[in-house]
Amino acid sequence: MKKLGNTVDDAVAKRAVLRYQDLSAGIAAGRGLTVGSSRPDLGRGAGTQALCTEAAAVLGCRHPLGGFGHPGWPSSLVSLECMLEVTMDVKKLLGAAFLAFVILFVAGYLVHGVWLGDTYRQMRESGFSFRPVEVLHQKLWVILVSDFLYSLLFALVYAKGMEKKPWLGQGIRFGILATLFTVVPAALNEYAVYRLGYKLVIDWMVAGLVTLTLMALAVAAVLKKSIAA
Repeated sequence: MKKLGNTVDDAVAKRAVLRYQDLSAGIAAGRGLTVGSSRPDLGRGAGTQALCTEAAAVLGCRHPLGGFGHPGWPSSLVSLECMLEVTMDVKKLLGAAFLAFVILFVAGYLVHGVWLGDTYRQMRESGFSFRPVEVLHQKLWVILVSDFLYSLLFALVYAKGMEKKPWLGQGIRFGILATLFTVVPAALNEYAVYRLGYKLVIDWMVAGLVTLTLMALAVAAVLKKSIAA
């Protein structure tokens, strides 16, 4: 029984080493493989995730690997690969979110402070309820927090749904969908609740479409995936 157990352990170890080599080759070739699959269209991220999953499963078995008796399994390299991949992904995501935040904040100033500034002044003079300008300046930090939170979630949602297709088309598509999902319903609700002219509501929608499309293009450019020939 003991001999049989050692034979099974040896078979598991050999299989793990072969799986590691297969996954490593897939990552190096830029095609990626998942555990139990041979699909070549999943990209580097999927291959690395599969490698990490396989490594975790194997390292949890009874047979010691890596520097503990099987030099064919460089477990430290697996950990380093996973850590570097996650770090790079987080940095790219935060960079994309920050770029989207800058676009959103600048666009907000250009739209509401410049383009629609006269419209808001006329509304204030006609008795529409706005906060005093000095109070608005004091509460600028609320707008900054709101814009950053929106930008971070904006980039995260795009990253989760990103496909291995040209980034330009994906960016435009995501900008349009984000406008229909957030700007248009909010503008229509504001129009129904408050005494707003329809032209102002349309201006909000147009400005939102342009702004979110620019944000989506920026995020897509930062997070774009390479396309295998």
